[in-house]
Amino acid sequence: MHVLRFPPSHCSTLKLLGLGGITGMTLDGLEQPELTCWLMDKTDPDTMCITVSPEKKIKITPRVIDIVIGTGFGFEDICLPENKVMKAALKSLTQELGLSPNSRVSCDRLIREIGNGSTTIT
Repeated sequence: MHVLRFPPSHCSTLKLLGLGGITGMTLDGLEQPELTCWLMDKTDPDTMCITVSPEKKIKITPRVIDIVIGTGFGFEDICLPENKVMKAALKSLTQELGLSPNSRVSCDRLIREIGNGSTTIT
């Protein structure tokens, strides 16, 4: 089992936002755990922003967390969506990126797409 390891500063900030349950999540149930690790590495615990490039940052809010993993705005226990829901989301993302449905979405590809602004990922 691959447990997410957060630095203490990340844990404190997540708890303040009501998202402390994230610190107990494992990577085993995720479609692409390497993407989750990359996102964690790029997250600034002081600003709660993911730095994609010097010009692009994504602000993490309870609402964003709810949209991505369905946490109920940070006030409910965190649980992963059903596998079919995750597969549908991945299929939608690959379509938006112009990839085949069976493609693996790499961190490099997401960085390139977000960084050049050619794709709006919703």
